[in-house]
Amino acid sequence: MWRPPFTRPWHSIRSIIPILKQHSRSISKAQTLSYDWNSNEEFFKFSRGRFVIDEAENLQKREISMFNKTFLMSMENGREVVAKVPNPNAGIAHFTTASEVATMDFARKILDTPAPRVYSWNSQAKSHPVGAEFIIMDKIEGVPLSQVWNMMKLPQKLQVLLAMTRLQKQWLGVSFSRYGSLYYAGDVHPPPDNHYIKDGKAVKDSEVAIGPTTGRDWFDGGRSVLDIERGPFATRETKAIQSLKPPKQIALFCGPKLYRPDKEKKLTALAWYRQIIDALIPKDAAITNLRLWHNDLHDDNIFVDPHNP
Repeated sequence: MWRPPFTRPWHSIRSIIPILKQHSRSISKAQTLSYDWNSNEEFFKFSRGRFVIDEAENLQKREISMFNKTFLMSMENGREVVAKVPNPNAGIAHFTTASEVATMDFARKILDTPAPRVYSWNSQAKSHPVGAEFIIMDKIEGVPLSQVWNMMKLPQKLQVLLAMTRLQKQWLGVSFSRYGSLYYAGDVHPPPDNHYIKDGKAVKDSEVAIGPTTGRDWFDGGRSVLDIERGPFATRETKAIQSLKPPKQIALFCGPKLYRPDKEKKLTALAWYRQIIDALIPKDAAITNLRLWHNDLHDDNIFVDPHNP
């Protein structure tokens, strides 16, 4: 089982503390200097994610932190709910919130996933007194898996892995007709062939629809302000190359006879590739069909019972 590179038992950490204190005292006596560590700004500066290019711009983004502001609210009956308000970097206005709500509902009802129940939400910031998009939903019981993983016994860890495998199997049991994101049908214009497939049967659900993608690659780098079609698509890669600007390269060598990125060359190469792809990809539809997936599934986003993980 993988562990962080500097993880040590607590007794090991305690055992070196007296040594560090003794060493620090000897240094102080030798130099007869006293330090106010809190006055040294270097200890509190952001020191991860540093960039050689556009340093000021990238460091400014760090202040935005995560994609949402979250608030824990207690109701009069003692029930706790979570309110989420998206930050400017969360995604495309309206679509990101609308898709998140519909996807959680679909995961809970159709995929039997213990996703939180949404009590109220609004993706139109200017249409209500709050003045911002928001989601109010159930507070998930338990603690993040990351807090208890190192204290769990091997059989408990195995049960967690088996539970996650069962969930992923349920997700793979449903496929879709197009690339995009899920919405309630009233929030987007559903494509003519809007449906999903479950247990081998096409389900034309009038409540949910596949709509524009909310993927980060369609939002980051200033792409959110582009007036482009964002799906749903039947051929994702071709549409992306036609619509999106190429990503900014960290280093670009444009000497004589060296390759330079070019949209036409990429589209030509993709067209050639599509001529042979049928001979390369597996014939098993279970592998090639379009699926709903959780792309941020790590131990901070998995909640377990702290007393019986």
